[in-house]
Amino acid sequence: MAEKQPGDFVPAHYDWLLLRFAADEASRNPALVQAVSAYAAGMRDARIRVLDLGAGAGANLLHIAPLQRVATQRWTLVDRDAALVARVRAFHDDYARRRPALFEVQGQRLRFQDKLVSYQAHIGNFLDPACLIYRESPDLVVANAVFDLMTVEQLGTFLDLARARWAQSRPAMYFTIHPDGDVRFQPGDDDDERVVSLFHAHMRREQSFGRAMGATSADELLRALESRGFQVTMASSPLRMRGDDKALLHANLDFFVSAAGEMIAMGEAPGMTAPALQRWAAHKRHLIEQGALTMDIGQRDHWALWP
Repeated sequence: MAEKQPGDFVPAHYDWLLLRFAADEASRNPALVQAVSAYAAGMRDARIRVLDLGAGAGANLLHIAPLQRVATQRWTLVDRDAALVARVRAFHDDYARRRPALFEVQGQRLRFQDKLVSYQAHIGNFLDPACLIYRESPDLVVANAVFDLMTVEQLGTFLDLARARWAQSRPAMYFTIHPDGDVRFQPGDDDDERVVSLFHAHMRREQSFGRAMGATSADELLRALESRGFQVTMASSPLRMRGDDKALLHANLDFFVSAAGEMIAMGEAPGMTAPALQRWAAHKRHLIEQGALTMDIGQRDHWALWP
């Protein structure tokens, strides 16, 4: 087995981030969205400093910045994937073209109607104590679909660093879209549970950095925050895909088929064969093309305040 490296990561594909943007926006728990908005309203001098962990191409900024009831925002984006960090401007330009009445790009300054947002995007590993983010004093720390790719130990490393380095600024934490293990297809069939179980097992398999939390991440995040004294609200934020979400349905199905296929190839899929998986996938894809398949993936959002 390869030596574990605490900074190992799984890069996200740019096209996948574009595809999932609208679905991510729709899935966020509305009660926690309101909590974030109300919190920002109390910032001093109508300014807020926001840190985005695992920021990728900057999608989370576009979700959260419009929620802030402050006129001036300063964001720091950090991600280990240099290719995604390099495409932050392109992602924002694409968003601006689709919503020209709401959003304007001015280099590394963004304008959401009456809100002015400046940002800096950095390549970095927030599990490293030397990471530049720990020299900052954020008011709000956010992360979207990040911790399920990490181990319990890596999560603990980050939270311990956060408590030690940000004890003075005491930023609120808003962590979104972490799976709870619930996956439902409609219509369903007999092999759904087997394929979903293989998908979860694949996420939790031993890798160079350990075992990712995967579908346990929502509960593990709650447990880790509460054990360190944070006041946490966890709320449901399911991803709901309907018949007209064909591209998103196909993309998510790809993840399940690929993961289950790898488990079969490794001989770790009792009760499931490659031909059976192919039949299952073909049936699901036929339903997608007919606009007859729906898929719900259980997710949770977390809002945490310092003790």
